[in-house]
Amino acid sequence: MNKLISAPRENFHMIKLAKDKRGHFIVGFLVGIVSLGNLPLSIMAVQAGAIGKEVYDYLNPKNHTCDPMDYMATAAGGFASISIIEIAKFLV
Repeated sequence: MNKLISAPRENFHMIKLAKDKRGHFIVGFLVGIVSLGNLPLSIMAVQAGAIGKEVYDYLNPKNHTCDPMDYMATAAGGFASISIIEIAKFLV
């Protein structure tokens, strides 16, 4: 019985992890949208934002943690929005 009660506490860090990655994905998605469908600009903006944030985290270790998965989440969000825009341009 104690295992069932303690299981959520043991996995609580996963909720925070998921929230962090979700935030990175959303920011990447928005960066991809803001570049207004210009494919080269969109790709460069998403990459610059994702890499720039991780460099900032690396240079400020007291308050931030540099994590390659944060980069991946940001880039995935950007590429998702870029893909949606490109598909919409193709269909219209």
